[in-house]
Amino acid sequence: MVSVVKKPFVDIEIEPVENTRREERRTHMRYATEQLSAMSFGKQSTFVEVLNLSGGGAKCRISSGFAPVIGDRVNLKLVDGTLRTGIVRRTEAQAFGLEFDHELPNPEDRLFYEHLGYESYGDIVRLQKLIHDTD
Repeated sequence: MVSVVKKPFVDIEIEPVENTRREERRTHMRYATEQLSAMSFGKQSTFVEVLNLSGGGAKCRISSGFAPVIGDRVNLKLVDGTLRTGIVRRTEAQAFGLEFDHELPNPEDRLFYEHLGYESYGDIVRLQKLIHDTD
């Protein structure tokens, strides 16, 4: 004969599970942009297109050449001269997500460089020289 021991009912408080979806973990507003920028990682330097920008990071696309991998440290120089360093957190095809080491204040002011006027073309030329001088 099997005896069954009944235990008293106990209320268990269940805490909500933290949602880990990337979209819901973000703490910064992302802004779409199409901006040519200079990037370096390791001994590699190239141009990237910044697809979106936030205070905490950027999504970039590389059209050709070497691409960073998850965990790589990257230097990103925007056309207005703003420099940010960070770490690659995700990759996909020729794009990667970069988390900045330090917050970028007012990313919405750095989305497009047409407002910089004629001088912005000089910035682009300097970026090109930066890439070619480091090869």
